[in-house]
Amino acid sequence: MTADDGYLLDNRQEPAARRLAALSELFDPSTFKINGSFVSFFPVDTNTGVVKAYAAAHGGDSETFGAPSYAATQVVVGAITRACKDGKATRAEVRRQIALTNIPAALSILGFRVVFQRNGELRFGGFGVFQIQSDASYKRVG
Repeated sequence: MTADDGYLLDNRQEPAARRLAALSELFDPSTFKINGSFVSFFPVDTNTGVVKAYAAAHGGDSETFGAPSYAATQVVVGAITRACKDGKATRAEVRRQIALTNIPAALSILGFRVVFQRNGELRFGGFGVFQIQSDASYKRVG
């Protein structure tokens, strides 16, 4: 039995994988350039050094779709680490430490400082809506 024998449950998974690959290409910013279309995007400043360094390390690919998940993990791991300094932690202490998070822009994969407002929203950055222009550029509209 190979490692994949347990994964491929039936012959429908392969066509589904092809459809998923086609969808991911359709919505890839490097190929999705339909004039007037709207695209939503997680808060990532693609013009900062850390994001440019990431792109350079990956053959020029600045795919940052997973960056917010990485940053969220960075926030939670940091909060748990700080909460456990005395060898124990409560959920309340971890939540308090999350609220106290302050990741400098230079260390943030998002390209901006990660700090939370009192209501729990990010102080900097924010979910964006872009419209594709006739020259295939993305203009922020929301």
